[in-house]
Order: sequence, then C-alpha cells, then structure tokens
Amino acid sequence: MRSICLLALGLFIGYNGKAQTLFTYGPHKVSKTEFLRAYNKNRVAAEDENRLIKDYLDLFTKFKLKVQAAKDLRLDTLQQIKNDVANFRRQVQENYMNDEATTEALFNEALQRSAKDIHVLYFSVAVKDAPGAEAAARVIHKGLKGGRTDYEALINEASSGSRASYQDIGFINVFAVPENFEKIIYSLKPGEVSEPYKTESAWHVFKSAGERKNPGKWKMSQILFALPQDATPEQRVAAKRKADSVYSLLKSGRDFADAARQFSDDKLSYAVGGELPEFSSGKYDLVFEENAFALKNDGDISLPFETPYGIHILKRASHTPFTGINDGNHQYDLRQRLLK
Repeated sequence: MRSICLLALGLFIGYNGKAQTLFTYGPHKVSKTEFLRAYNKNRVAAEDENRLIKDYLDLFTKFKLKVQAAKDLRLDTLQQIKNDVANFRRQVQENYMNDEATTEALFNEALQRSAKDIHVLYFSVAVKDAPGAEAAARVIHKGLKGGRTDYEALINEASSGSRASYQDIGFINVFAVPENFEKIIYSLKPGEVSEPYKTESAWHVFKSAGERKNPGKWKMSQILFALPQDATPEQRVAAKRKADSVYSLLKSGRDFADAARQFSDDKLSYAVGGELPEFSSGKYDLVFEENAFALKNDGDISLPFETPYGIHILKRASHTPFTGINDGNHQYDLRQRLLK
C-alpha cells in the first residue's frame, strides 16, 4: 500500500487539472478529481502543503482499501449493517439540513434587522433576594405604557425593596445585545414598550425611543484621559485641564498619533497612535458615539468630552456608509459574525 501512495503522490504533484487516474486497486480506479474533492472538503491550513497532501492521500488510500475489503466480505449485504448505515445516513442528513436551515434563517433575520438602528431604553429589576421583582417590573411597564418619561423617578417608585435600574443604551444594531433581547427590541415600533421579560438574573423591560437607517461604520483614533468610577471633583478638573491643553496642541498642529502615544491612558490603543477598531452603532457609550458621529469629515477632531470612562478626544479617520442589505461585503461580514 505504501508504494501505491508514493506513486500516487508523484502523479498528484504533476497534476494538470485533467481527470486522470491517481491510483488503482484491483480493477478499481481513483481519479485525481475524486481525491481533490475529498481533500478540499477536509483541507486545513498548513505550512507544508506537500506533506499534508501526502498524509491525506495515505489515509484516503487506506479508506478505499478498507471499504473494498468490506465489500469483498459482503458485509454490505448484512441486514444489520444496512440498517445501521441507513440510520446514520438519515441522522447526518437531518442534522445537516436542520443546521443549514437554522443558520440561513438566522442570517436572513439578521440581514433584515441590520438595515436599521434602534434607540433602546432599558429597565431591569434584579430577582436575587427580591420577591417583589416581578411586581416592580410590571409597575415600570405600566408607567411606560402610560407615557411616563421621568424614568429615574419611575424606577425609584417601583423598586421598593427591589434593585431596579434604568439605562439609555443608545442606538444598537444586530449582535450588539444577546439574541433574546435583540428579538424583543427589533419587534418594537418607535415609542412601544415590551412586556416584562424574565431571565435567571432579572426582569427586563425595553422601550424603543426611535429608529434610524443604519449609518455605516467609522474608523477613529482617540486620546483618553481616564477617570476612576469614584473620581473626585478635583480629579475631574485636573483631567479636563489636561485634555484642554492637549486639544490646544492638536489645534496648533501637533500630530494626533504622537499625542496619543504620549498622553493617552487607553492601554489598548495608545501604542498604535490611538487607532480604534472599525465600529458601528452599539459598540461604545451613547455620548461617545454621538461625538464620534458628529465629526463630518476625515481628519476632524472633536472637542474634549466626558463619558463614564474618562475624557476623550477623537479624530475621524474614515466613514463607510451603509449601502444596503444586498451589499456582498455586508452579507459576508454578517455571516462571519453569526458563526462566531
């Protein structure tokens, strides 16, 4: 068998694309086309491609010989073997069709949703040690349905022994929140409020504060002057003073990347001149996105602004508008994100 494999490998390396015979065993022939079809289905990345081909050809040849040996023993005529093969084939087909159908349905759903952003207001009531959590969630739901917009006052009234919270999440797009939340959010029309929804940790209520067409993706650089969560007024004043000073340097011509390397507290981006990964709606804090999206031209620099993470200065690098759900690059990106 080893000689068969080495001979076949020599023939394969000289492959010219025609359906030539790769090797034979008894009266049977295996073409290069058949081998390539099997090889490409199971192909993995490797530095030594020739070694990979050789190893796979060895396995493929052994497989062919074992199958033929089983046929020579007429194992394929035994009823139990036939039943086992039929059951296996049916299970594989059902799993493949179900997985493929489910994946395609999820992709089409995400594709349709991706055309628009939803502005989400989020209310939650923790269930741990809070027997009144459901009641509190329903109080919040009733108040929102009744048109109340004094959200902080509403959750304070509803909490009464439960830990209720409110957050303006801002605009989101697909994959920005867990799929069970996304399904609820994208079912809402502007102004609508969801029914209370329970998970293991909390009751959740969502309100759509509006929607917009998908604005596309941005590339930005930033300089961050970090602040601790419990920052004192003195720390905020000092960070704001430093940010204003750096902003003045930038407006006087200081290179943004150099300034980011020297002054930024963002440990993930300062070493690359403040460059951030390309992002779209729902990636960052609402205030951050509002300031980023307000920059209209490549090269524009924002005024210093504050978020819970500190004080930021942004520079716009580029903007890629959303061109519709039929765009091939957009579809490819969605499929990759879906499969992660």
